[in-house]
Amino acid sequence: MKINLNAIFLSLLISSQVFSQNAITGTWVGGLDNGNEWSDITIHLAKNNSAYTGKLNIPSIGITDQALKNISVTERKIHFEWERSIGTAFFDGEQIDGGLKGTYKRGNVNSTFILIRKVTIPLQVLDNYTGSYQIKPGRFLSIGIFGNDDPGIRYEDSKTRRQGILYAVASDKFIAGPSYGIPLPADIKISVIKNNGNVTAVEYSENGKKYIAKKIALHKQEEVKYKTGNAEITGTLFTPIEKGKHAAIILVRPGYTFVKREGQLVPFFLRQGLAVFTLNEKIQDGKSQNYNNSTFEERAQDIVQGLNAIKDKPQIDSKRIGLFGSSLSSWVAPIAADISPDVSFMILQVISAQPVAENILYEIENDLREQNILSPGTFAEEGIDSAVDVRRKLNYSILNNKNWEILKKEIEISKDKSWFPYTRSGWISNVSIPPNEKTLKELQASISYNPISTLEKIRIPVLTINAGFDNNVETNKTIPILLDAFKKAQNKNATVVVIPFANHGLQEVEKGINSEYYKLKRSAFGYKDIMEDWIRRNVTKMK
Repeated sequence: MKINLNAIFLSLLISSQVFSQNAITGTWVGGLDNGNEWSDITIHLAKNNSAYTGKLNIPSIGITDQALKNISVTERKIHFEWERSIGTAFFDGEQIDGGLKGTYKRGNVNSTFILIRKVTIPLQVLDNYTGSYQIKPGRFLSIGIFGNDDPGIRYEDSKTRRQGILYAVASDKFIAGPSYGIPLPADIKISVIKNNGNVTAVEYSENGKKYIAKKIALHKQEEVKYKTGNAEITGTLFTPIEKGKHAAIILVRPGYTFVKREGQLVPFFLRQGLAVFTLNEKIQDGKSQNYNNSTFEERAQDIVQGLNAIKDKPQIDSKRIGLFGSSLSSWVAPIAADISPDVSFMILQVISAQPVAENILYEIENDLREQNILSPGTFAEEGIDSAVDVRRKLNYSILNNKNWEILKKEIEISKDKSWFPYTRSGWISNVSIPPNEKTLKELQASISYNPISTLEKIRIPVLTINAGFDNNVETNKTIPILLDAFKKAQNKNATVVVIPFANHGLQEVEKGINSEYYKLKRSAFGYKDIMEDWIRRNVTKMK
C-alpha cells in the first residue's frame, strides 16, 4: 500500500489549526500577575465568519466589556490588544495545558496573563463531587464548593497541605496550578470516577504521579428552612451516613453575605464524624437579605434559631452541637453561645478580642504599610498616621454622635490625599451630616461591638486559633485579652493557639501580606491537625 505522507502531514497541520482556532472562542477566566498582585480578568472571544471579536472585564478597576482589537490566532498562539487612554495594552500568549498563558505589555508595564476556559458546572453536579477522598492511609483529599452565582470547587491535600482553586477543563476534569490561585502550568490534575452514575473516587495526579483516591466519609444532605423574626433562612445539613446520633457543628460563616456552600471545611468536619450545618440564604418579604446593616446580636439570633431547627432531628445529638466562627463571624459565635444553653463547644478561627472600631484602625494601617512593601516609599509615616487619625475621628463621631461638622471639615481637607481612599471614609459624602436616626443606627451596628464582655461569660470548651502574620487581627494584643477573658470566665477548657507563619486565611505565608494570597501553596503547618486533635478530645469523646 502506498502512503501519502505529505497528505497526512497536511491533514495534521490543518487539524491542529482548526482545533486551536475553534477552541479559542468562548469565555476565559483568570488574571494578570505583576509579581506582587493578582487582578482577576474575564475575556469573551467570538468569531464571526473569519473575524474575531472580544471583550475584557477587570472588576478590580471597574473595567466592564471593554472591546479588544487586532485579535489573531495562529496555530496555538493568540494576540489581541486593548486600547486604553493611558496607552495600548498588548497580549501575546499561547495555549498550555488547555489554557492560555502569555505576556501583557503597556509601555513599561509588564505582567503575565493566565486564562482558563470557563466551564460552567451546575451546583447539583458539584455537590456530588464534594467530600473526602483517601489517597493512601492517613492522607486525604478534601474537595468543597465555594461561591454563589458562579460556584467552583477548591481542594486540599492533608499530607502536603497543598490547597487551591480547581479549574474545570471539562464537567468531570479539573486542574490546579503551582499555587492557590494561579491555574497554569497545571501540576495538579483531578478526574472524577463514577460507578453506575455515583462518584466513587477520583484520579489524583500530582506532578505526574497518579493516585486513585477512593471517596470516604460518605454523607447525606438535606435542605433545612426555619423562621427567624420576619425572615426565613435556608440552610444545608450534611450528615454522615453511619446510623446513630452525630455531634454537629454549625458554620457561623456569613460575614456580610450568605454563601451557597462552604469549601473544604464541610468534608473536613464530616471526616471527623460530625454533622455540618451551613446557612445559605435569608429571605424577607420575598427579597434576599444580607448582614450589611445588622448588629452582631441579630446575626447571633439567626444562628440560635438554626440550632433550634436541627437539634431535634433524629440523626443529631442535641447535647453535642457546637459553633465554628472565622474572622468576623468569630465575634458572632460567642454571642450565640451566650444566648443558647444548647451550644456545647466552639472553635474560633482568627478571632479579634479588640473592639471592632479599634480593629478597623489596625487593618487600615496594615493596608497602607502593605503598599510600602509592594512599592517602597508610597506612603510616608506622616501619611499613614493621618489616615488612621481620620478614621479614628470618624469612628468617634459614629459611636458618640458628636463632632460631625469637625469631621466633615477634616475629610474635606483630606479627600484629595493619596492615602484617603484607605480610610474607608469616602461614603460619608453621600449621607447627610449629622446622619438621620436610621442611618446612624446602621453605622453604629457595624462598628460598636466589643467582644470582651461576651468572652468573659464563655464556659464551654473552646478552641481559638490565631495567626502570627495576621494583617486583619492584631494577634499580639488579642491573645492576652483572650487569656484574661477565659480566666475571668473560669473556663477550664479553653485552648488558645497561635500558628506563627500563618496569615488571616491560615495559609503558610511568604512575605506576610494580604495581596500574596494567590501565590501561596499550603495551609499553615498544624492548622487542621490542631482542630482534628481538639475535636477528638473534646467532641467525639463527649458521648
